[in-house]
Amino acid sequence: PEPPSREALDAAVRTLVQVGALGPEKGRPLTPLGFHLAHMPLDVRAGKMLLYGALLRCLGPALTIASYLSLSSPFTRNFRGKGGKDQLQQARQDAFGCNWSDHLAVAQVFDGWQAAKSSSAKEAWAYCDRFGLSASTLESMSSLRERFRGYLQDVGFVPEPGGQNGANGQAHKTHGDGADNYDVNSQDNAVLRCMLCAGLYPNVAQIQRTSGGKAGVKTVLVSADLDRCLPHPSSLNAGRLGEMQARHGWLLYQSKVKSSQVFLHDSTMITSIPLLLFGGGELQLVKNHRTMVLDHTFHFDGRCKETAVLMKLLRKEVDRLFLLKIANPTADIAGPGELLLRVVRQLLHLEAR
Repeated sequence: PEPPSREALDAAVRTLVQVGALGPEKGRPLTPLGFHLAHMPLDVRAGKMLLYGALLRCLGPALTIASYLSLSSPFTRNFRGKGGKDQLQQARQDAFGCNWSDHLAVAQVFDGWQAAKSSSAKEAWAYCDRFGLSASTLESMSSLRERFRGYLQDVGFVPEPGGQNGANGQAHKTHGDGADNYDVNSQDNAVLRCMLCAGLYPNVAQIQRTSGGKAGVKTVLVSADLDRCLPHPSSLNAGRLGEMQARHGWLLYQSKVKSSQVFLHDSTMITSIPLLLFGGGELQLVKNHRTMVLDHTFHFDGRCKETAVLMKLLRKEVDRLFLLKIANPTADIAGPGELLLRVVRQLLHLEAR
């Protein structure tokens, strides 16, 4: 087989630097985060998402989404004819489309399938039939989740069942996907979007309003490299650009593919705060410390100096806590971590109002 091209190698190195697995300085040294990701046999973005899922106490959905990104979609192609296809698509949209997220939809699908399966095999089959789901893919996701959880336990990010974790050796009761408090935010979609942002950044497109001439105002998606994009037709966000609210200004995505147009696979709509706090790269203040600039690319108006300065300080604390846990996975950060998470949750819920 031929070796990869120089362009492919350069793109791979850029991705590893963006994720934080390699340092930006000369020689591209492996970082502590890169050390952990190198020992996890999955895509680096999904691996980083898992680590943030443990840090943000939303481990269950993180395991589900990481396994989904490592396999294929549980949503199958429809073979029911045009009428059946439209009906099936509407059923999926009604049940899972309200969160504007393919990733959160899959987490919801998996939880629903597990609940149906725990009732009876017949219930599980009916659930898959109702929404056009692949039972074999869901079974594979279930197995892969256990493997991923094992990786996190091996490095100390998640306590072993009935075991100990933390610098003081304090025992934790385990339940479901680890210790009880590792899933306390699993139903908080705002926190889940932060976890997704930490893993998928810089794969983000901005929702913009442009003048459409006689058609009036038009909504477009513009990626960081200025491509005009659309959610892939298989996405729950497909065909809904006009409905996207201006305050939800960004769309995370797993991959970008060009065919007849540039399509975004597996997308999730987010607001500015997840990007400011969990997007990789450096957050700088410019223009009298009112404007925040992420990675020299994305600009955010803080409206006043105090807001921008406080946001940068909060971002610094989030990064510090994560780096502390990366450097010493068994470190007990429950106290400062919970306080910081409480502040982040309050900000997210205020922004959603």
